[in-house]
Amino acid sequence: MVVAALRIAGQAAEERCAWGEIHRAEPPEPLPSVFQAYEPGRFPQTLAPLAPLARRLAVALRAEGRHPAAWCHGYETAETLETLRGEGLPTVAVVHYSIAQESLHDLGLADDRVRREAVGGLLPRLLSTAVPPALRPAFVRLSSRAAGVGGVLPLHRVLALQVSKLAMERRLLEGADRIVAVGRSFAASLGRLYPRLRPKISWCFAGASPARARAPREANDRLGLLMVGRPSLQKGWDYAAEALHLIERDSPQLADRLAMTAVGGLGTWEGPASVYAERVTAGFRRLRRVRFEDAGHLAPAEVEARYAAADVLLHPAVFEPFGLVIVEALGHGCLVVASDTDGPRDLLRPPFGWRVPFAAPRRRAANLAAALERVARLSPEERARGQAAAREACAELGWKGCAAGHLRALEAAALRSSGDAA
Repeated sequence: MVVAALRIAGQAAEERCAWGEIHRAEPPEPLPSVFQAYEPGRFPQTLAPLAPLARRLAVALRAEGRHPAAWCHGYETAETLETLRGEGLPTVAVVHYSIAQESLHDLGLADDRVRREAVGGLLPRLLSTAVPPALRPAFVRLSSRAAGVGGVLPLHRVLALQVSKLAMERRLLEGADRIVAVGRSFAASLGRLYPRLRPKISWCFAGASPARARAPREANDRLGLLMVGRPSLQKGWDYAAEALHLIERDSPQLADRLAMTAVGGLGTWEGPASVYAERVTAGFRRLRRVRFEDAGHLAPAEVEARYAAADVLLHPAVFEPFGLVIVEALGHGCLVVASDTDGPRDLLRPPFGWRVPFAAPRRRAANLAAALERVARLSPEERARGQAAAREACAELGWKGCAAGHLRALEAAALRSSGDAA
């Protein structure tokens, strides 16, 4: 396998390993962090060197007598996919995240008090008011076709950037021979967002490492909650903080039992949505009965230790294609309370996972608090059965199944590509 990527944070220009090699294109300006690639003024120019690099690698492989095909991961690779298709390569678009789904969420940032206070700003409120919920899917589809509108209309730079990302996502999906989504429910969501593309969408779950044996725990009445990930709007940190405040108000005895740990740099975040992260951190720090720890950025081994010590992973994402942190937590025998979005819908069921209704924004925090109260009432025996079932569920997600799903898509892409050539 040959990988073409963008060079970030001093990575090596080339690497070779047992499965193949990695070649990294130098961006126009050095990128100390991946998030800087998405800043207005840098994006999408930062991606420009990627397509020429991929083309050179494809030409070199053909000169060696090989017949390459391409997996292109993410909307950022739209130009690369088009370039490789122009060279006659079969192409598969692998979709881990949808800008159209993100845009639907962004249009509702001011729909409820919790999110409105956490995000702030006039623009979200104007968008929520200007585009009613029933019209938002059509508005997003129309916006994805407006690639050049940012240069014609005086759009706010954030809006212009979002429109350009939407256009890139559509180009990627329309240009690919096949599309692979990272889950069954997410594939269905993509089909609703891009109805004409349904026939070429398939899905497979990401794999998971073997389940770990859970370390013996000291018997006590405390319930350890854990959230893992970067503090983005998608992940619903504000709803978690609000739910814990509701528990403190309505169930103070339960609140005294709860200990909440945040992993991912919530309190020191300097990437996108940093103002949101600051406000959410302040909300957690105002808790008086629930113990709160901001563990910051941790090395992989330290994150593993946090999973092993936790009782419940909290994952109230407003949209979630898959949810790798859910799988990681299940492998450690954690119970999971998550929103009823795409990934959790595929991965979770009692007795180890509970999905919280998130369709009504104004009920999200209250529904989350109610779910946490239900889990807190589980007996030690019920909790132990759930932990064992969690590890079994994780064991069902193997890398072989993931690889097989991608291979089927690549074979279908090759057939379609050869048919087009004929």
